Amino acid sequence: MNLNKGLVALAVTGALASPIAANAAATLVTYGGKSGIQTGPQASTGTFDNGVVYGIRYSTGSGTSLVVTGASDHVTIDKIYVKDDNDGKKENLVVDYDAGENNTPAGTDFPGSVRTDVSIAYTADVTVPNEGTFTIQFSGAAGGLDPATAPNLVFVAQVADPGTTGTYVAGDFVTIGSVIDYNLNAERNVVDSITVQVDTNRPELAGLHFVLADNSEVSTHGVVPSTPGWIAGEDYSKDPFQQADAIPAHTQIFLASPGVNDGEYNPVKVSAEEGSQVGDFIRAEVTEVKNTSGIVLNALANNEQVAVAEIVDGFALNVIDQATTTINVEADRLSFIHDDAADEVGVNNLTSTALLQLQNKADYGVELSPTDTLSMDFARKDGESIKGVKSITLGGTGLSKASGSDDFDLASTALNTLGLYTGSYNYNVTPFVIEVDGKNFLEQNKENPSDWVASGVELKTSAGDFDVPVVYAETGTYVDGNSVAENGATHVWPVNGAQFKIPYIYSINTTTGYGSTVKIVNEFAQEGDVFVDAVVAPAGLGQGVLKDEQPRTIKNVLLGTVPGEGHFTQTGDQIAELLELDMAMNWHIELTYLVNAPQNKVHAAAQNKDPVGRADTPVLYKTNNTGGTIKLSCTDATTGGVSPDTCEGTLVGGDKRQWQ
Repeated sequence: MNLNKGLVALAVTGALASPIAANAAATLVTYGGKSGIQTGPQASTGTFDNGVVYGIRYSTGSGTSLVVTGASDHVTIDKIYVKDDNDGKKENLVVDYDAGENNTPAGTDFPGSVRTDVSIAYTADVTVPNEGTFTIQFSGAAGGLDPATAPNLVFVAQVADPGTTGTYVAGDFVTIGSVIDYNLNAERNVVDSITVQVDTNRPELAGLHFVLADNSEVSTHGVVPSTPGWIAGEDYSKDPFQQADAIPAHTQIFLASPGVNDGEYNPVKVSAEEGSQVGDFIRAEVTEVKNTSGIVLNALANNEQVAVAEIVDGFALNVIDQATTTINVEADRLSFIHDDAADEVGVNNLTSTALLQLQNKADYGVELSPTDTLSMDFARKDGESIKGVKSITLGGTGLSKASGSDDFDLASTALNTLGLYTGSYNYNVTPFVIEVDGKNFLEQNKENPSDWVASGVELKTSAGDFDVPVVYAETGTYVDGNSVAENGATHVWPVNGAQFKIPYIYSINTTTGYGSTVKIVNEFAQEGDVFVDAVVAPAGLGQGVLKDEQPRTIKNVLLGTVPGEGHFTQTGDQIAELLELDMAMNWHIELTYLVNAPQNKVHAAAQNKDPVGRADTPVLYKTNNTGGTIKLSCTDATTGGVSPDTCEGTLVGGDKRQWQ
């Protein structure tokens, strides 16, 4: 422990505990600096009025003095600041809750956001005894208090009415307690506990009235002085304060750091621990309050770990529309088909366009300038062919092909040139376009679902260089059946093709003489992958009455590749193995095929055999037959009422079946 010995031996005047109600309650909150939420004490120049609105509280009431509904409103810190550099040192990030002081030059808000000063405040609905001691624990994997400033923290209250003292004016803050002990966790480089002793043995406090507030959504305390309804004993302490008195019930007490000048106070500083992870918190709790007789005053402990700070995924390059652009086999795989309104393929069907946007959502984030630069690498995950790629641009800036590889590079380019950031917190949606030449064969995504992946994204700012994650962030109509919910993936190129169904083949393994064969012929010049969705059931299931062996569907299994202008043949047993079925059992299998080749260039046949013969099994092709018209024939069999009263429709010129 680290005692401030000079503050321990306070005069005993007024040392006995004030009465504590059996149903008393205390609250500790972190709040301030968001829209509608008022700030806590902050340093000012040349005046004791710290620019703080009276009656800081959470409320759903009306009027400019009231803040929005909410509980403790902690500060979020971007994870990029606490990345462990593995140098064996705990180089924590010190975050000043006097927000603008984190910037050079100092401003009014945190880096990368418009959030302003944030305070830690305490209230109790009973009086707080003079010389009582508060133990406040700061726990959590994200860190604790800043070791350089924690030993000097104080309790302050706000003056509502200075009475006749002549020393203060309404709005000033006054010290009512100081840290007398703290615990330094040297290994983590944080202070994880402080003990604050209340001290009202100060002659300058005599005659003051303090602002009251409950840190509550339903507070009856804390409106602005002199406004209608300003009530002594409810919104400010009724009686003039007497030296060495207990602090009046409902007085809002801030944990603050003394400023350079007497009477000026700043919010606290926290130490965000290097190596902490997204979702880690710093939390505060008043764990124990004692009077000078050593009696524990349970009613003054807040009995809740209140969030003070949290590590978050704050800065990222979001993929808000992933370009799931389908290669059109009916156009000889030279272009795309516009099968998704959210993915622009251009008037010539030669572009695959994703939409990217910078995200900067942490309270303590990255302060950007339009001239800061971004660079990145871009490549296909499995090395599929890029021969047909004509150009790749981000916001109009071209990526260059890396020498000796199929990767592309975006050289360090200013954010405003890319269009990603143009100042004043304008994070613009930016097109990321791959244009193909329409002459060379386009290869579809093969194995890894991510396909085209952006990686190694680096942001260079005046505050330092940062690695930027590329985050999948599609929502709403941007999501489609080909979307791949994996970070880094910006473009995915599936392919359309020939589709057909084989309703029934089998794999019989407990006896001989039974089997199935499927043959596929590809007349197209390019090879085509063969995928299936299968509905499988153990042979003999019949109507599906076996409760422990219901039919099930297995999706998107690659069976192999049919060569260009070639044949592809498989047995039922081979297909069952590729479906990873139990080969000790007998199986009935229904198959829906997708072959990555034009519909009219792919043909299939299937046979089933048993010990006495063989038979062809149907192959149903997807025709997308939506032609034909309905011819109505109407009669009027009754008199009165609606006429005609009976109509029958007959389909003419098409049967509407998609599989034939």
